[in-house]
Amino acid sequence: MLGLSLRTKGAPAILRRLADIDKKVARKALREAINEATKPILKDAKAGVATDTKLLKKALGRKTKTFRGGLVATGIVGVRKQFKGKKGERQRTDKFRVKVGTDSQGRAVYMDPTNYAHLVEFGTRPHTIGAGDRLRRKGRSSKQIQRGFRHPGARPQPFIRPARDKNKSGTKAIVGRVLGNALKAQRAK
Repeated sequence: MLGLSLRTKGAPAILRRLADIDKKVARKALREAINEATKPILKDAKAGVATDTKLLKKALGRKTKTFRGGLVATGIVGVRKQFKGKKGERQRTDKFRVKVGTDSQGRAVYMDPTNYAHLVEFGTRPHTIGAGDRLRRKGRSSKQIQRGFRHPGARPQPFIRPARDKNKSGTKAIVGRVLGNALKAQRAK
């Protein structure tokens, strides 16, 4: 998950005016503003993701979190972990996982986007896979050479960062518009 910090002109003043009227209304308005601001980021992230199995695209989602102590809200766009149940009794569902086979001990092997999304976003360096996976480096003895095979690495295919950067100014406008509308609605009451 990548973060986006917004400092919009006029938004703190609008929030102060809303908070003077009613903190609960102000928190609700801020939550709605952040919720609306993350929609275009999620849309662009889904459009820019590399679709090998379409599983990563399906697992992308957004969440808005507000804090009671003050007028602070956070919008999160990224890969979702699917859980079901009440907070203390949550169980993971297989909505965003695909079974790809079994390992040598007969256990199920899943392809889970939460495990590889960062590798798609940032890429990987060349590395070895297999038995004795040590790279041959200067000054190492012949016993320290890899016996597996060398993975060439993967180029980064960013999808969240470009979506965030593309929508940076648009999110400020959306937050300002939604908070302004909430203030007008509160004044009308």
